[in-house]
Amino acid sequence: MPEVVDKLFPTLVSIATNMAAAPPTTSQDIPTMLHLILKTYKTSLVMHLSKHQQSAESLVPWGRLFFQLVNLQLPKEAVPEDEEARERSEWWKAKKWAYATLGRLFHRCV
Repeated sequence: MPEVVDKLFPTLVSIATNMAAAPPTTSQDIPTMLHLILKTYKTSLVMHLSKHQQSAESLVPWGRLFFQLVNLQLPKEAVPEDEEARERSEWWKAKKWAYATLGRLFHRCV
């Protein structure tokens, strides 16, 4: 697993950062991909942080991505008005995973 993290995660954070920089739309492609990338990252933290994940070279870009998504202001047309449907929206799932992963990182680093 550490070799996969070392080789794949820098690419994933770069792709996710570029997708997060695009203005939110009603399309579910970008938030679905973000949701899956964040889920992959958080799942990799279950046992321990690899040396790569502990380095500033990794923590800083991932942290920026998480805060970028947490602070993302979604336009009304990008998410459903109904509260239950909004919770199933991929944009909200991406934000949820960003929050959850930040919480996990802070819990593991403290």
